Amino acid sequence: MKKTVLRLSLMMTLVLLFVMVLVACDPKPTDKSKTTPIVQELAALTDYSTSKTYYDPAAVEYEGDVKTKNEQDLAAKILVERTNTGYDADTFTWDDDVSTARKIFTLSKASDILERFSKAALKQEKMNLLVKYIVRSNDNNSKPYELEIGKGDFLNDYDELEDLNDIYDEDEDTKITINGKERYITEVLRLKEYKMMGELAQIFGESGDELARVAVEIVAYSQKVVDVEMRAAYEAAINKYYVADSSENVNTFDGFMKAIIFDYETLSYYKAFNVYVSLNDDYIPTVKASMVKLYGFHYAYQLKDYMFWSEKYTRSNYEEYLALGVKEYFNTLEEAKQYTKYDREHYAYAYRYTASFYAEYYNTHFTFQNEIEKQEKTVYKEKYGDNQFQDMSDAGTHFTTSSGGKTYSEQMMTSIKSTRMQSLLVMSDINYEYTGIEANVKSYQEKSKAYLSLSESLRDKIENDEERSNYYEDILYVEYQVERIKPETYFLSHSLLKTNATKINNIPKDILENQIYSYNADTIRGIQSLKKDNVILLAEIDRENKKEDQDKNTALIAQKEDEIARNKIVKDNIDSNYSSASIPDQLTSAGSHSFDDINRDLTAVQVYSYATYHNEIIRGKPRYQVIDQIQVKEFFEDFLVKRVWKAGPDVVDTNVPDDQKNEQNGWTKEYDTTWSISRFLNTHETILRYANSQVVITYKNADGVYSKYSLSTATNTTMNRSDDFTIESTSGNYITWESKYPGAGIFSGEIAASNKPVLSDYIKTYKEETLNNGDKPTIAIWKNGTGSAYDRWVGNSGAKAIVIKYNENGYTNSKGETYFFEFAGWFLDKDFKYIVRPDDTFDYDMVFYPAFYVTRIR
Repeated sequence: MKKTVLRLSLMMTLVLLFVMVLVACDPKPTDKSKTTPIVQELAALTDYSTSKTYYDPAAVEYEGDVKTKNEQDLAAKILVERTNTGYDADTFTWDDDVSTARKIFTLSKASDILERFSKAALKQEKMNLLVKYIVRSNDNNSKPYELEIGKGDFLNDYDELEDLNDIYDEDEDTKITINGKERYITEVLRLKEYKMMGELAQIFGESGDELARVAVEIVAYSQKVVDVEMRAAYEAAINKYYVADSSENVNTFDGFMKAIIFDYETLSYYKAFNVYVSLNDDYIPTVKASMVKLYGFHYAYQLKDYMFWSEKYTRSNYEEYLALGVKEYFNTLEEAKQYTKYDREHYAYAYRYTASFYAEYYNTHFTFQNEIEKQEKTVYKEKYGDNQFQDMSDAGTHFTTSSGGKTYSEQMMTSIKSTRMQSLLVMSDINYEYTGIEANVKSYQEKSKAYLSLSESLRDKIENDEERSNYYEDILYVEYQVERIKPETYFLSHSLLKTNATKINNIPKDILENQIYSYNADTIRGIQSLKKDNVILLAEIDRENKKEDQDKNTALIAQKEDEIARNKIVKDNIDSNYSSASIPDQLTSAGSHSFDDINRDLTAVQVYSYATYHNEIIRGKPRYQVIDQIQVKEFFEDFLVKRVWKAGPDVVDTNVPDDQKNEQNGWTKEYDTTWSISRFLNTHETILRYANSQVVITYKNADGVYSKYSLSTATNTTMNRSDDFTIESTSGNYITWESKYPGAGIFSGEIAASNKPVLSDYIKTYKEETLNNGDKPTIAIWKNGTGSAYDRWVGNSGAKAIVIKYNENGYTNSKGETYFFEFAGWFLDKDFKYIVRPDDTFDYDMVFYPAFYVTRIR
């Protein structure tokens, strides 16, 4: 469901900030005087960099016949992979979309693989199990993904996991049919991770150091395969399918990885890895401690999660947990209780480590990630670096502090420094406490089901304030939103937040700062991802252009050029959003709020008796309203977040009653900063939306001026060509149109201001639509607010996103010329080159601009 709540999703202030699970409670805390911890802290995971016995033990020798048998099995599997992937030694090609990992395996040597296992000191019995996992046959052609432990090989699992992550990143609402059952991509992805972790657990058990050493040796060996085996095979190829970009020397490892393997991402990883391990000329890692620690931490952390479901429960329990987790609401109290039981136990068993451990764990991860980011700047720089957007040598102009740099990783490390990690854990523990009270779970389940079980179309009407025959369902909406506020009063009232008898600011401030730095980090990552995408697109265009004319796909080139332009537009939006967020001001303000005051105001909003306030019967149907006909939803929203009317620059008479103030008359409603919640929102709105994974689509005129119109060619017009028009200026009672082309004066015209489309100079923004990250915007437009939707590129008639009215009889200017308007679509850019496409989704706030076809009839 599209979240077209506009401002209300932002009004949920602390609900968004603290990101609690959706089970609320009455504010009846347990004994707050207790000193025992809410959740027992787990022991830190083993740091495998502390002893050479972990990261660099003596190599092991395998028995001759065992070694021979495993070499034979690996060699046979390599030959099978060469066949299955379509490897052609004469042309050095594989089938389309074969992963780099699979390509490397096809040119690996079985004896070398076993030698690396030996160097990693992998015990013989575990080596046998690992080889069996690698060489298994795949017989899952009848199903999309193999999810059963014991079936499918490692490379198949690896590729399928990558594929599922790509699908998840593209659209979290995707559904996949597995064994006749339709599942959300989230469920399938988690089950695939569970499957792979189960395979590794059966081999390595709790010996994370062995797995980590094997990983280090194999990453090092894979580079030898590329540099020695693959480059030699390429040179030996009789027909080279592609002549490398002249800017890349394929006689170097880097050049070969970019121009021939065409994998910039893996190359960046290799280069960061090599900095850590000091790879020698024989491709042997000489410094292993840090990488063994990194890989060991990651494995042990995931293993703890797997053990919870495999030992304390079963796979079927895990599937039940995943299925309940994707439900919009729980049908029964038993469902809610079961999900909450799983969730709380899971947290205590597998995730409640100490703040100091988490700081070490994440710093280990982000320090390596930071090295990758540094390497990316040189790997992706390419010959396209003359354009600052594609140039990876800069990390953007975004906010930095003395304690953190400009990269994504450095900002994320800053986000957990000081007491911020500890404060996040306090928040999680309090959440654990109140979800353990059955009455809280019951209350939330009842209120969420009552509202969320309404039809999606009705909820859209309620949340978009659309007219409807009755309004009695509004109380269900209000009660549901109040229920979402209740955990915040519980949290802000808790003794763990009190540094003395009255102050509760420190922990909420830490959490807010964490979110600000996280927003800053993701903004940097978003910009760098767009830069990398455009470098790859440009490289793909180069590759296509090098083909013979008869083989060149000009349509594909045009498509990639379009994507490059669209990425630039998205990047401009990110920059604009970032600038308006004002990160330094956000951090300065984080400690200035009185969370005591916010808690007091949230409590007042929460305890109000909405269900009984002015419950009247109107036209035979119940309708909740206040005396002046304001519906209960509007009353609740104004109670929660107070706003005031502010006059725009063109308003002359400011002494008008509130009921005459509206956007058409030049007024806007802004936060009343005398109210603590409104003041909090006014300062941190962008961050709060980020915390809730929401984006805002703004439908507006270009720069508040009139959109560009295209004069269409029609049989009933004197024109015989298309032309572009821009409204240059507005004056008096007329809008003057001027042609872009010299000598085209006959196209000039005027439209009486009293008879113009609702694209007037005082309507700068038509609408804002708040979506969950990655949702498709509705972008429907209706003629005169009724009738069929002019939804030319989406076709979702019935979804009224915006009304732009115009006179169907046309508009006649002072010269007696009549113009007719037809909506052309929403565009990403002010020049109307890039229309919003049916399948477009957006991870960042965006602005859309409307364009119209204009037919002039003489």
